[in-house]
Amino acid sequence: MNSLVSIIIPCYNGENYIAQTIQSVLNQSYRNFEIIFINDGSTDSSEQIIASYLNDVRVKYYYQLNQGVSFSRNYGLTQAKGEYILFLDADDILENDFLKWRILFLQNSSYYTACCTSIQIINEEGIKQSTMNIGVHDNIILKIFNYQFSYATCPSNFLFKRKILIENNLLFNTHLSSSADRLFLLECSQYFKFGLIYNDYNARLLYRLHNNNMSRNISIFLLKDNRNYFKKVLELNYIPYKDKKTLKFKIYYILSGGYYKLQMYRLSSFYAVFSIFVNPIKFIKQIK
Repeated sequence: MNSLVSIIIPCYNGENYIAQTIQSVLNQSYRNFEIIFINDGSTDSSEQIIASYLNDVRVKYYYQLNQGVSFSRNYGLTQAKGEYILFLDADDILENDFLKWRILFLQNSSYYTACCTSIQIINEEGIKQSTMNIGVHDNIILKIFNYQFSYATCPSNFLFKRKILIENNLLFNTHLSSSADRLFLLECSQYFKFGLIYNDYNARLLYRLHNNNMSRNISIFLLKDNRNYFKKVLELNYIPYKDKKTLKFKIYYILSGGYYKLQMYRLSSFYAVFSIFVNPIKFIKQIK
């Protein structure tokens, strides 16, 4: 078990957490990895913090003008040399056996191309919270579209076999923002299977929730991003025919609720009409 793992870390203004993220990689019980930093035009002290680790030959550093996390991940993939790929966010933390157990899992099963564990939520100070979510791994389309909080879609939780990503040109959509994570997993699920490591002690992702998480802050930008994501998925025809009615209702209901919270009542009403048209009974039950 000596395969190289490429850990791709995009960073935009991550000075508050990036050192903790780096240290969690360096503390891994599995040692054969390379770290590929993509500084996505940071204007804070991120560059100086990362520079302090460049004496380690496993650490590689690239700078670009701000182009977004999806572009950064895709660029990192072009520079990766490893058999395995981890897309790690600059504010998340790996438990010490994160890499070891994922590599063992994938090396012992030709059926799976990616694997994950449960995740542990941490707050801004890094203190563990009570919530633990399972990485989405089966029935991926339905679980992603149901927006169930108990299923995690954060890319940091998944280790991928690089060869399959390259062969199928599986990349993050650079026209999307926070929803690019979900679309990437949906597209991957069309080509390979995801496995779940049940005995995940000391191998979990510590996922940090803080006020700067894109998906936590409802905004016009976020709703537009979700609209584009829904449109793309419908174009790709990923939704099974038998589930289209249920999932279309979910799409329109989410958009209606989001615009309502922003007091954009015209757009809220527009999507409410669509959700009523798709499933009037379920709409009435939801608002009760």
